[in-house]
Amino acid sequence: MIEPDASLVARIALNEDREALAELDLRHAKTLYAVAYAVLLDADAAAATVEATFGEVERAARGFDAGRQSAHQWLVELARRIAAERLTPSGARPRAPARDQGARQSGSRSLPQGRLREQVALDRHVEGDG
Repeated sequence: MIEPDASLVARIALNEDREALAELDLRHAKTLYAVAYAVLLDADAAAATVEATFGEVERAARGFDAGRQSAHQWLVELARRIAAERLTPSGARPRAPARDQGARQSGSRSLPQGRLREQVALDRHVEGDG
């Protein structure tokens, strides 16, 4: 029988259970990455956000209320908040590392074409070229 996510969060809250944290990571890391990437449009920043989210889970697990929302919803909200906090003060998305910029400009299929153009334009704007 699969242990419910809420029980895993309770185990983390009660005794900082690393196995429970690892199981939540296994179940939800891909979804949290997608949430963070949708906000940041940067693979490295999204991966760092997922790591930070699970760090926050360790600190915030005692505040989780299973009667208010599911553990999945709680995790998504944490990831979305952390990703939003990683945006620059002006609200611009962080610049992609140099190795990713070349892939975007050469027509990488990792982003839909419209989003690719938007990201390149944003990168140029942030760099002061547009």
